[in-house]
Amino acid sequence: MLGKLLKHEFKATYRVFLPLFAALAALAFINRLTIWNETGMFGGLMVFLYVLIVIAVFIASIIVVLSRFYTNLLGDEGYLMFTLPVTVDQNIVSKLIAGLVWSVASFIAVLVSIGLMAPAEKLSYAIESIAQAWKAAVQVYPSFATVFWAVYVPVVIVTVVISILQFYASMAIGPMLVKNRFWGTVVAYIAISFVNRLLSGLIALLPMGKYLTAPDVLASAAAPVSIELFSQMMIATLITNIAFGVLYYFAASVVLKKRLNLGAGR
Repeated sequence: MLGKLLKHEFKATYRVFLPLFAALAALAFINRLTIWNETGMFGGLMVFLYVLIVIAVFIASIIVVLSRFYTNLLGDEGYLMFTLPVTVDQNIVSKLIAGLVWSVASFIAVLVSIGLMAPAEKLSYAIESIAQAWKAAVQVYPSFATVFWAVYVPVVIVTVVISILQFYASMAIGPMLVKNRFWGTVVAYIAISFVNRLLSGLIALLPMGKYLTAPDVLASAAAPVSIELFSQMMIATLITNIAFGVLYYFAASVVLKKRLNLGAGR
């Protein structure tokens, strides 16, 4: 049943993103032809339109993530959704996966559009610079490649996931704090964000303890130690984010299962 829910989610959302991605690619290609040769009003207009489309892509990602959860599970459609032979968890997971996929796709679309817009020599130079920076990092810190794929990339993905789950938890909990669903969501989101930032910041700083108590170690090998320290901070961030993500998920799930009031403060 989860597969059918996912199919429904993508069918309901692709009409928003595909035109935006197409417009992004078209404007990137036009800018490739004009930005490096045209300095007049037309060239400036094309750059302005490209920036607007980039902003629209990321805003659309946020709006779709919020609106699909709200309209399907907390709005009038919720009366129908909760009569279907699917669980609350399947509903949440399907929307979470769709939101994550479109968020990642939006990021990739923007990167591809930048590549389309840049001349071949500038693109080659950028790729070469990144490759050199990668080699330098590996020389200084041999485990950098492993840490990058095992820690840095998961941190980014998990951060996107918990950002979505934080919105879900805020929308679910909000009406329990304030009768108006919108303002309740705002209050819940601000409160959750404050606690999240405070605890995440404190936990991320824990790996600095041993270097603060032994400053000679930090001074003797600044480059490798700084990379190692940053990696340890990222590991702490990853663990913290996963913990918060689990809390957000269960908060939204429990409220939808036991405390849901579809008529609360619209």
